[in-house]
Amino acid sequence: MKAFYTLLFTLSVCFGTLAQDKTAPKTKSLKATLTDHTLTYTVLRDAPSVKHGPYVMQGRNWKCEGQYDMGNRSGVWAFYDWQGNLDYKFDFSKNEEVYANRKSDTLRNEIDVYTAGKYVKMEVDNRPFYMGGESRMMAHLARNIRYPAEAVRAHVQGMAVIAIEINEAGQATAFEIKEKVGAGLEEEALRVVRMLPHEWVPAMVDGKPVTAKIYVPVRFSIR
Repeated sequence: MKAFYTLLFTLSVCFGTLAQDKTAPKTKSLKATLTDHTLTYTVLRDAPSVKHGPYVMQGRNWKCEGQYDMGNRSGVWAFYDWQGNLDYKFDFSKNEEVYANRKSDTLRNEIDVYTAGKYVKMEVDNRPFYMGGESRMMAHLARNIRYPAEAVRAHVQGMAVIAIEINEAGQATAFEIKEKVGAGLEEEALRVVRMLPHEWVPAMVDGKPVTAKIYVPVRFSIR
């Protein structure tokens, strides 16, 4: 009788595994090389536009990795800086910041949040975070900025500041020059910041995404 129960249990486990395999979606792995990074990810075999499974973005000096579930980011995603150190972790299933490297960060989580038809200073769970972090953003600026000829001739230097509105979906929807330098520098800063891919983790308040502003400083110097 004991042998019979053992056999029955073994068969039940086998049939259960087969049933799970039949319901699991079939996927295929893909790799793509883009302007500033490579992608390694999986998609549904019958619907290649739907990401499902492991997802890795690898840049020259940054990396992020996580998981997609039927086209949506899920679980904990990890972001690494140019030295390969963990910079940030965010749980997309719970909509919460898990870890942030704030050793050199003197800013609090009080930012401009859009609520009741206007922007107000508000404490948030996490500020908007660019997918790839500051390393990726700085590399993008350095690669694309063209110092205006007028500024070079006049030897104009300084820092322009661009405000970016990040909506609940993690997309940049509006841009504004907040601090000017002159000689076309702020216009150049605005042009390059507008080119950033729409890949942001939005700000969260009580676990819900909100529209908020961040401010990107762009420094120009002549050497």
